[in-house]
Amino acid sequence: MAHGLHASSPAPIRSNRPDLASDAIRSAREDLAACFRMAARNGFEEGICNHFSAVVPGHDDLFLVNPYGYAFRELSASKLLICDFDGHVLDGEGEPEATAFYIHAEMHRRLPRAKVAFHTHMPYATALSMTEGDPPDLGGPDRAQILRAHGGRSRLQRPRARQPRRRAHRFRRR
Repeated sequence: MAHGLHASSPAPIRSNRPDLASDAIRSAREDLAACFRMAARNGFEEGICNHFSAVVPGHDDLFLVNPYGYAFRELSASKLLICDFDGHVLDGEGEPEATAFYIHAEMHRRLPRAKVAFHTHMPYATALSMTEGDPPDLGGPDRAQILRAHGGRSRLQRPRARQPRRRAHRFRRR
């Protein structure tokens, strides 16, 4: 389920706005866009609530992330957003999906050595998570696809062989 992102404060007015058009940043945009397209080509997406991010080269307080509403195969370097950790989009059109922002901003803020992060909803990963224990509460296309693929069962298990019905013995009270 997608959630809207609302920045905690207005975007700061920066007299020293970083140069976001450098060759290193353009290269990072192109590399991340190529990752999106390769993920789409390999089926590593489900719907539009998947997100990848990368720290902006030379700016450890900024990161690239995909805007909400695009499938991976639709993303190009020019469509990617540059955000700060407060929820402000400093470059690009649109907004990241709120969950994408909160996952990636916190991860990059708390773990600066993590320069990229990939969050996907792959059908097989979802299926593997359902092989044991109680099934997760799935909504949206994940649940529909899995239920459709497995005959309406909410858990991925082989159907049991049908046993012939036995007649119930009735005991009489004496």
